[in-house]
Amino acid sequence: MKFLMLVIFIIAIAMSHTSFASIEKAQLMITHGLTEDAKRVIIDAIFDSKKSNEKAYGYYLLGKIAFAEKNMSVAIETWGILISQYPNTEFAKSAADLLPQMSDVLSKESRHNVQNLKARLYLRNADFWSEDRDRFWGIDTSWLLPVEAAIKWYDLTITEFPKSEAARQAYIAKVRTLLGWKRSGQYGQAYGLRGSLKKATYMSSLLQTFEDFQKDFPDEISSHQAIRYQIAQVYWRDKDWGRTRKWLKLIVSVDKSDESFYRDLAERRLKVVEY
Repeated sequence: MKFLMLVIFIIAIAMSHTSFASIEKAQLMITHGLTEDAKRVIIDAIFDSKKSNEKAYGYYLLGKIAFAEKNMSVAIETWGILISQYPNTEFAKSAADLLPQMSDVLSKESRHNVQNLKARLYLRNADFWSEDRDRFWGIDTSWLLPVEAAIKWYDLTITEFPKSEAARQAYIAKVRTLLGWKRSGQYGQAYGLRGSLKKATYMSSLLQTFEDFQKDFPDEISSHQAIRYQIAQVYWRDKDWGRTRKWLKLIVSVDKSDESFYRDLAERRLKVVEY
């Protein structure tokens, strides 16, 4: 009798962990491109689980998959269920933060969800005559500060998702933004360190961003070298030969490989720094 009770107890424990294990399995399947199979596993886990948090996690993952597949209406519907049925879970809160940002995307996709064939025909005919219209809402950014606006969102990503893949991408994109760009055309405006304004501020921010990036992602050696060369290049364009040499020598000193692209590049530039 005691043995039978022990067996029942063990089975109960195993069943309580099955749903979460299934969702973990689904995550691994997603990583390896088995998305459709992962959806089935997650849906089974949602219906098998007795725990609200596990069900919420399942709905959250299904929404993320739909979002990645650019099926915004399904993502919003799935996260809507999550928020309404499991409002106190961390997954519902995360979904609620994302939903407002998806409204514009949904408005572009909703055309495909019109079920009435006659209505779809009308819309298709109208689209024929206005096919050259803007595909996105027009936003005039004249006199605004694109570098500062972009940095705000990169910093939010870095802060809210520390040391994640999103943060890594945000760091690199922030560096590129601070390095700057020039719009095409004879009178195209230049921004960031490509422009003439706030260079000292942007340079200080660039150096601090690189320092933080190295701390958060110490193994991104190749990216570190690429950024060091970009910093040296900024100084080189400004004819600051001393700081140019400092950063080029740093590239050489941290990489002893003869097959390193950036070490080779830095050594070549060191021979012709001044012009």
